[in-house]
Amino acid sequence: MQLWVGSESVYLKDYFHAAFTYKGIQSGLSLKYENTSQNHIWLAEGSYMRGSIQSSVSVKAHIRQLSFDFSYLHHVIKSLRNRERFRLYMGVTLSNYGFLANYNPDLEYSETQATLNLAMALSARISYQLKPAHQFVFVAQSSIVAWVYRPDYAFNGKEYTGVTWPGTNANLRITLTYSYNWKRDWQLTTMYQYNYSEYVNPQALFLLRQGIFIGIRKCF
Repeated sequence: MQLWVGSESVYLKDYFHAAFTYKGIQSGLSLKYENTSQNHIWLAEGSYMRGSIQSSVSVKAHIRQLSFDFSYLHHVIKSLRNRERFRLYMGVTLSNYGFLANYNPDLEYSETQATLNLAMALSARISYQLKPAHQFVFVAQSSIVAWVYRPDYAFNGKEYTGVTWPGTNANLRITLTYSYNWKRDWQLTTMYQYNYSEYVNPQALFLLRQGIFIGIRKCF
């Protein structure tokens, strides 16, 4: 079980609202559960962030973000060398990203938008034990094919549901985590996280988030 707090930069372009790029900072917390065995990984993660974004032609917009991620990943290609350090996984991920954006603070109105994504994903993990108490873990994960549901993006009177392939959407997540074993079954952690999402249909959405988080991990 892991708990993180931190801040991240946000770059958002949502053509349902306007063809402008909004930039800003948001802060919050993230809670993650991970169960790892020799052949698979179960992951469950939720986060809540809030902050403000602004474009070159607008006032500051207040945003709140709530996201959930569930993953089952199976270890593949076990014949790789150094497989204790480098592992390749493939599996299923279910993610929901939703946010409230008040683009006009003078009005008590917020746009609610959400995207549900069920995907077949590929994940690469590299771990390095510097000393018994120090460890670095690098993870890169991307979706291969996904089923996408965007209930708040009505277009021509219909909510959007569709299957996306490489080239019609992109979901990339990269993390670099440093862990320090300061006590039995307890670790202090620092994490850099990069998230990029791109959806083309029915209207384009580009979202880039990257930030630094510090936290604590309890090992069972």
